[in-house]
Amino acid sequence: MRQQQKSQKLANILSVLLKISAIVCGTLTFFIILFQPTNITTTTQEKQFNGTSFQITFQSQLDNGVNHTTAQMWIFTLVLLFSAVLIIAILWLASQIFQGLAVQFSPFQEKYVRKLRQISILLFLYALAPQLLYSLLSTLFLPGYLFNFGIDIAILFAAVFYLLTEVFRYGVKLQTESDETL
Repeated sequence: MRQQQKSQKLANILSVLLKISAIVCGTLTFFIILFQPTNITTTTQEKQFNGTSFQITFQSQLDNGVNHTTAQMWIFTLVLLFSAVLIIAILWLASQIFQGLAVQFSPFQEKYVRKLRQISILLFLYALAPQLLYSLLSTLFLPGYLFNFGIDIAILFAAVFYLLTEVFRYGVKLQTESDETL
């Protein structure tokens, strides 16, 4: 019983910290968008593998002397906003899990598995979607084309989190069978 109370307190603290983190992330994103840098430099690498990530970029630039800084800034802003929304959603969902555990510390419930699965899907989106969105918007609004795709540690983290979700799903099944037996 004493251990459960400690776990509930810790879950409550984590819930509050995750909500604060989500709010800070949203606030920082707002200020970054509000006070954007005036110049953006981009670098292009054709293939790169440094042990933790693999990235491939195809780029063709048609430069007719027109300055595309404004379009680049809007693309950067949209990708940043999309990424921030994903991070905020992940943090908020995690805080809801811990908020529920703070009330009743019973982690093997279907509602937590659903939230964990939502988080794993958002993590996959966070690992893949921003770079594809950047490539798409750059190709649509800038001369030439750009395709940038990289696989890094974020995709591995999303996969591990998905497997953790499946472990919790199995835990729910075992908990249900145990409760029915009693």
